[in-house]
Amino acid sequence: MPKLSAVIITRNEERDIGRTLDAIAFADDILIVDSESTDRTVEVCRAKGARVVQRPLDGFGPQKRFAVSQAQHDWVFCIDADEIVSPELARAIVALLSSEPARAAYRMRYLTVFMGRRMTRGAKELRTRLFDRRQAGWTDAAVHEQVVCDVPVGMLPGFVLHETTHDLSEAIAKLNDYSTRAALSMRGNGRRHSAAGLALRGGFHFFRHWIIERQVLNGIPGLAWSVLFATGSMIKYLKAIELEQER
Repeated sequence: MPKLSAVIITRNEERDIGRTLDAIAFADDILIVDSESTDRTVEVCRAKGARVVQRPLDGFGPQKRFAVSQAQHDWVFCIDADEIVSPELARAIVALLSSEPARAAYRMRYLTVFMGRRMTRGAKELRTRLFDRRQAGWTDAAVHEQVVCDVPVGMLPGFVLHETTHDLSEAIAKLNDYSTRAALSMRGNGRRHSAAGLALRGGFHFFRHWIIERQVLNGIPGLAWSVLFATGSMIKYLKAIELEQER
């Protein structure tokens, strides 16, 4: 029976991390890689029995790759500090690892909570988060990191509830942080962008989320979500242009 390590990267997550850890108590090993939190995150994690390693954040992909490398077991389950595993998904993971899994990686459904509402309508959001680190792993992307795997990926029942932000102001602050990190990673790539091209990019991303991914079905939260994604897609390029001009 393969043993499981759950790994989480954190920074100032004392508000959410306790319930996240409670929902993954089935793991044999829980590892926190903390990015120099200034609140009680580390204290809460240790009180819940998690191992804590502290490391400065040099990008979400690199941080998660480091966290996976520090896990005690080859099978790892990667979630964020603001995500809660449903009881059905927890049971499915335990059942899967009670024998030799048929696949080397598994995806699961994500339900986002935004502006106080579960975004249950529209396109399904699936993410690969459970995997054998000998056959799968995180990309090195500073933002929008993904798990990559060269073998077929399985699907698990249940879901992860993702309360990405607690209000719109926090969502805007998060957009600002992510767009800055993305701009820094893009600096020096030599790409040129026109004003019209950036406007079209923003329009495309709004159309993709609002219409193609059917956020229109989620009412005002769906509209706000689509606007934020469209805005973020333009702002990261504008920040990259600004950085180039400062050189």
